[in-house]
Amino acid sequence: MTDGEATSGSSNANILKNNIVTDIPNTFIGFGIDHDATLLNEIGSVEKGAYYFIDKLENSGLVYGEITHEIIYKVFDNIEIEMEGKDVEIYDWKSNEWTSSLVFDKLIKEKEL
Repeated sequence: MTDGEATSGSSNANILKNNIVTDIPNTFIGFGIDHDATLLNEIGSVEKGAYYFIDKLENSGLVYGEITHEIIYKVFDNIEIEMEGKDVEIYDWKSNEWTSSLVFDKLIKEKEL
């Protein structure tokens, strides 16, 4: 959990992303409305990464509950949906483009995408 503002060292997202171990899940939590959402969203975009935002202390339980739910109720890892047929595409919200396949790091039971 962080305000996203580097106290020391680099605040370059690409440099920070290179230091993240992607063999394990990484969860980045930005706290407060003044945190560096752009930085945390960028480093949370790594493989097996996630970024969450807590606007005020009263909502922290909701965010921690969602994170815990995703850990406990994970059904599958590395899911790929492929669309077959002429001119059939699916929207990839991470890249903001239409594509013929979509990859999910994980599939969570009872969670809407």
